[in-house]
Amino acid sequence: MDLRNSDHDWAYKTTLVKRDDYERIEKPNTRVKTLGGSSSLNYFNRVPGCQTTFDQWAEYGSDEWTWTPLVPYIRKSVTYHDDAKLHSSEFKQLGSDGPVPIYHAELIDEMEDFRIILTQAWESPGQPLTENIYDGQMNGLTHCCDTIYRGQRSGSWLFVQDKPNITILAKAHSKRLIINKADHFCRGVTVIDPFGKELNFFVTREVVPSQGVFESPKLLMLSGIGPT
Repeated sequence: MDLRNSDHDWAYKTTLVKRDDYERIEKPNTRVKTLGGSSSLNYFNRVPGCQTTFDQWAEYGSDEWTWTPLVPYIRKSVTYHDDAKLHSSEFKQLGSDGPVPIYHAELIDEMEDFRIILTQAWESPGQPLTENIYDGQMNGLTHCCDTIYRGQRSGSWLFVQDKPNITILAKAHSKRLIINKADHFCRGVTVIDPFGKELNFFVTREVVPSQGVFESPKLLMLSGIGPT
């Protein structure tokens, strides 16, 4: 939590949302600059997402990125643990042979009163409680799984550590995609290294933008793709 609003956080400000059924005040939206995703700066929660969100990709012509085809890959990355056998056996299907261990978050005794009040407030308008938000429904207040097991956290980048076929350029920022104007194929990416120098990297196969919910579309727009 200490890394939030630090040099490792983009710290975007969210736009005020005000509707009849929902209101949210403006506040910093933590987005990480480090490997492993934004969970390395917040609560280490394991929340893959909602089925309907994934299924919307079909509207853009890609059934391969919808919920059902992706579930095996979502679960392939983790191993679920329940040493004390406190939870349903159905959670075992979340993953059994992945490099990232997940575990239901340990509940701190000092927070018990807060949890009771929060649960009562949630249920008072008729909102549901649920044991499982990992089946794609994500409907209700739940007890989340974290990427922390036996007091040790785990980053999603660990599986690439020491891989001979992967080179990581730290503290570099992408500037634009290199797109061939003749065939409109992406041939590489321009980055700015830690010393402010621009470097061009070209590919033999494909470029995969994977910079998060804000930075990925930002890179596309800086490259002339999307609304102007």
